[in-house]
Amino acid sequence: MGDINLLDYLPSFYHNSNIVKSFIDSNSIEANILKDYVEDLSKNLYVKTATWGLDLFEEELGLVTDKSISYEERRERILAKKRGNGTTTKAMIKNTAEAFS
Repeated sequence: MGDINLLDYLPSFYHNSNIVKSFIDSNSIEANILKDYVEDLSKNLYVKTATWGLDLFEEELGLVTDKSISYEERRERILAKKRGNGTTTKAMIKNTAEAFS
């Protein structure tokens, strides 16, 4: 997604005002910072796209956080742990093994 330019949301007669441009430009910067924070937070709500959120998933599942391994390996461990909960069945063992392949 592109940057937000709040000036695009105003009538065209404001586009020539230096005061309005200055005010809107500074607010556009803040709006873009907030947009980036929201996108980052959204990505960390899901194991497959999480980075800093992996710590929270691991804590919730009782896994030891090992930051020396890659994000992908950490994601695989989390997904395997989530699949491995419940009664042990052939399908559960297969799903757990597939998480690592």
